[in-house]
Amino acid sequence: MSNIFANDFPSIRNCQTCLGLSADDTVIMITGASEIMEDLNSYLDQLGKWVINWKIKVNTGKCQTVYFSKRLTSPDPLKLYHRAIKCSNEVSGGYPRQTNDF
Repeated sequence: MSNIFANDFPSIRNCQTCLGLSADDTVIMITGASEIMEDLNSYLDQLGKWVINWKIKVNTGKCQTVYFSKRLTSPDPLKLYHRAIKCSNEVSGGYPRQTNDF
């Protein structure tokens, strides 16, 4: 069943964005110097419409963002379904542990 959904997953228009899909996890990674948050929010809007269209329930409580930067300030939180996605200082959930301590 996941193959059906994965083959129709919204495509990414930005070459600096990578998408990783597994059975029930999705990782969206974007790199660049400017307009990163705008591009990512735009993609999340597109993804939100796709999820609603396919009637897929996303547990936004389990969603997280990790922002890696040398800047001292953090950007505004990303949103999915008009809800802010919590920001974390480390990657978790079966992935190799990485922190953004510079």
